[in-house]
Order: sequence, then C-alpha cells, then structure tokens
Amino acid sequence: MSENEILRRASYGPTSPVVGARGSRTRARVVETALGLFEAQGFHGTSVDDIAKAAGVSRATLYQYFESKEQIFIELLQECGTALMRVVRRIGPLEPTELGFDNLHWWLGEWAWVYDRYSTMFVQWANISSPGTPIPEMASRFLADYHERIARRLAASGVTGIDPVDAAVVLTTLVNAANYTRHVNAAAGPAGGRTAGQGSGPGTGPGGARPPARSTAISTEHLTDGLAVLIQLLLFPQTPPAVFAQLGREIPTPRPPSGGERLWSAPSVAPASTSAHPVASATPAQPPAPVSSPVAARRPDDRFAGLSSRAGATVARLLDAGVQCFTEKGYHQCSVDDVVSLAGYARGTFYKYFDEKLDLLVALSDRALGAITELDERLHRIRAATTPAAPTAPDPGELRDWLGAVATFALRYLGVTRVWLDQQPHHARLDEVRRVMSERLHTGYATVPGGGRWPHPLDPRIASIAFFTVLERLPEALVDATPERPMAQIVDVMAVALDRTRLLTGVSLPVAPDLP
Repeated sequence: MSENEILRRASYGPTSPVVGARGSRTRARVVETALGLFEAQGFHGTSVDDIAKAAGVSRATLYQYFESKEQIFIELLQECGTALMRVVRRIGPLEPTELGFDNLHWWLGEWAWVYDRYSTMFVQWANISSPGTPIPEMASRFLADYHERIARRLAASGVTGIDPVDAAVVLTTLVNAANYTRHVNAAAGPAGGRTAGQGSGPGTGPGGARPPARSTAISTEHLTDGLAVLIQLLLFPQTPPAVFAQLGREIPTPRPPSGGERLWSAPSVAPASTSAHPVASATPAQPPAPVSSPVAARRPDDRFAGLSSRAGATVARLLDAGVQCFTEKGYHQCSVDDVVSLAGYARGTFYKYFDEKLDLLVALSDRALGAITELDERLHRIRAATTPAAPTAPDPGELRDWLGAVATFALRYLGVTRVWLDQQPHHARLDEVRRVMSERLHTGYATVPGGGRWPHPLDPRIASIAFFTVLERLPEALVDATPERPMAQIVDVMAVALDRTRLLTGVSLPVAPDLP
C-alpha cells in the first residue's frame, strides 16, 4: 500500500452497533440536510461537500456514515417507502358507500402528507438512475410491492371490471401526478414565480412542470376532493351520487378510519340511479372552460431545413440516438460518446451539427413539442365529429388509434419529458416549452371529445390534470410494472381508466376481451 493512499473507514449503517447516541444524531442530521439540499438544488446539483458543509461535519465524517450521496438518497427512499406502506396498512374499507369514500379521502390526505415530507424523492428518483447504483432496481421492487399490496386491498374490496394491479398502477399514477402539481404550485408561490426549493421529476406530474404564467393554483383540499371523486369512480363506477354530496362540508382533523364510523356526515340526498355511470341531477357537473385551439407555441426556426438529404439523414440518426440514450440512461447520465456510439458516428460528426449535449436536448425538445402539437390537432379533428354541424359520435377505432399514438410518443420521449419535469438544465427554449406544457396540463381538457359529467362538480383543471396523466404518465407506469406488456394492452388500460373516471364519456372504446 502506498504511503500516500488514504483509507476510508467502514461505513456506519443505520443499524450499526458502533454508532452511539451522538453518532446517531450526526447521521440523522446528514440525512435531513441532504433531503433539504436535494430539494433546493436537485440531486445532480448537490455534492458531497455541499451536504457535509450544510450539516456541519467534515467530508471524512460524512464518509464514515455514507459511501456516496447515492447511498443517502437510497436511505431516504427507504424511509419514504416505509411511510407509504404504513399508510396503506391503515386504510379502512373501500366500497361504493359514504364510509368507503370517507376512507379513500382519508388515505389520499395521508398520502399527501408523506408526499410533502419526501417530495424530492418522488420527483427526482427516476433521473438518478446512475449506472452501478441499486436505485432503479430498489425503486422498481418497492413499486411492485406497493402496487401488489394495494391490489390485494382492492380485490378484497370487490373492485371488478379492471385488473386489481392495473387499477393500483392507475391509482398511484393519478395520485402522484396530483401531488406533484400541488407541490409545484406551492413552490412557485402566490405570484407564480419559481423558487429555489422547487423540485420536480418524472413519475409524478404530466407535461411540463412549471405553473403557467396566469394563476392556476388549486388548494390542497380542493385537489384532494376532485381526486377522490375520480379515484372512487375508477374503483367503483357504480357509486351513487349521494355518496359525493358530503364534499364541501367541513372535515374534521384527519384520523385513522375505522370500519364502523364515517369521518363526517353527508347531507340527506334522495336516492339516485345506481347504473354504471350515474349522473346526479341535483348537482350538475361543472363544464370545462372553453379553449379555442390545441397547445401551440412559437416554434423555433428549423436549423436543419436547408441540409442535403444525406446530411439530413445523419442529423435524424443523431436525434434518434439522442432520444434513445436520454430515455434509457437519463439526460444527466447520457454522454456525447454514448450518443455517437448509438448512431455509429465519430464525435466530430456530432459537433458538426450540435454545439453540445444541451443543444441536442433543445432540438429533441422542439421535436417533441411538434409531435404533441400534431397529436392535439389530431384529437381536434376527432372532436370535430361531435360539433352541432356534424353530431355523429367519433369513431371508437379512430380514438383508440389516437390513444396508441399518444402512448407510443410518451414512451419514446421519456428522456425529454423527464427533463421538462426536472426543470434542469435551463435554457430559454426549454423553459418556454415547460410553460406551454404546463398551460396545456391545466386547461387542455376543455378540447376533449365527449368530456365527462360527474356526480359532483369537478374543477376542469383537476379533470385536465387527470386526463393528461392517463395519456402521458400512465404508459410509463404500466411498462415499469410489466416490462413486456404489449402496446395493445397499454391502450386497453388507458381506455378503461378514461371510461371509468368519465374523462372520456359517450364514446365506446373497444377493449380487449381478456380484461375482467
């Protein structure tokens, strides 16, 4: 061993008998400090030195407890997972009754508390899949266990018409997206500006992350109410409208539900239809605000327009390699060398067309926005069939084909949309796309054909968030749960989720017969 070689002492794990009371406090302070820094600066923007300095310890002391910042992140993920599992164990009966809806509402409130505590873990973990770390495998294993535990509860509760595991995946995707939106709005502040502490990332909210310029903030209570309605319908579409009449009343301080009492009382409402899709006549649904056109943004000049066919083919291969690398490895882990290796070119060829990796990302972001615009315009053409001038309902096969195209886009451009959500890196065009996508997230549902009616007034912004979550985040979640799932089955689950939540009503979507 060289006399200049420095040895690191064995790490003190959370259950190490060597650590005394003082060491335990130091270790806990390091973890808590890291959580705050990951939230404020992002995981990739935080160094070990940053954590040590903020925690008031030396770098050497930190390494006594953790071998890397990835290990700190893993411990935080474990804490977060334990908290979520604890909440699941405490859920009361779920059913199409006032008691069942109360219990669901309580669960969503507790889930929101866990999210607020560990928000940066929810919004950043998928962008921290550094090669050689156990983070991706650990997160996938936890999600599988979490979905399975929820699925068992749903099956025991009598949920039918949708596979319980699929229902669990849809449910968790909707909840995480809603909490993400609430988190971003809170971080932006009342003026809509971005604060240093604003975290973001995939697996949470759809589309762009930054709140639009005009105010679209939704209170926690309002968002939880709307989310509870949609999830109740996802699980029990036959729920009588009277069950939802209690919303809007003062709710007591949350406490664990029981099997024999409700958390608050609903007013007396006359019995209503118990058909698969009841519509409350006493409380009509709030219609979405009109929007005249699909998402649109000032598109940048096409720098590749004047290229020869051969040069254009080279750029196309580089772009395809870039979107593949960003999706498989993440933007931060993907290098220029990785991109040119996938494309089969030398580094010089890359730099002939792009200044740096960020330049490639901007070009891919522009391409993704163009694809989204085309998909939205296609949906508008489908919607045109329902106008007064042409009242014929949209063709279900055409709508299903559109869902398939949306899912294909969502999976292909994961690496780009994660960057939109992550808010890093910054670039004028990236930030503009984030703003446009967030505007669409909050208002785009108004253009949907066959927009739903619900048994309780539902804020169109909440409907919009849920709708685009199913379109843009659910395909990824379904593939994560079942990696070899065929695209047709992904579209089936999307269609069932949209139908049961009434986000698409009046349109009979063909669903594979093997679904229960």
